[in-house]
Amino acid sequence: MTRTMFNLLPRSIVRAVILIACIFVSGAYGQKEDSSTRNNDPEKSAPIVIKTQAQFNDIIGTSGSNLIMVDFYADWCKPCKILSPILEDIAEKNFAKVTVYKLNVDKHRALASRFRISGVPVVIFFKNKKQIYKMYGLQPKNRYIEAIEKLSQKK
Repeated sequence: MTRTMFNLLPRSIVRAVILIACIFVSGAYGQKEDSSTRNNDPEKSAPIVIKTQAQFNDIIGTSGSNLIMVDFYADWCKPCKILSPILEDIAEKNFAKVTVYKLNVDKHRALASRFRISGVPVVIFFKNKKQIYKMYGLQPKNRYIEAIEKLSQKK
């Protein structure tokens, strides 16, 4: 009987290698999107990138009773890259209930500190100028949708 390289390694190492390969493949190929496949409906919106602290303050300060969803992310973060197309889909399909924004924690360290962001991704929901809910790490898409449904109904 012949032994392969994988038969000589402990199973935990083989599983780790397979998991890393799967993450790499999903990150490398899952992010490609042809611009012709995007929905160009002007009423629907993709996540809006927040570029300044003043812009962030203005968004939260003028949101009123509208639900705001802010994705605190980093460019180097693999889970953030997996979350990005999920949030794009949510923004396009739930534009009447929530406005989705993205904030790079490496470019906005003061805001990350203000909201005690120590790891990414973190999604924070705001309404009436206040933080009302926080989700840590990468969650299944349905959890974000459930949160939007629940929080959009609150006054």
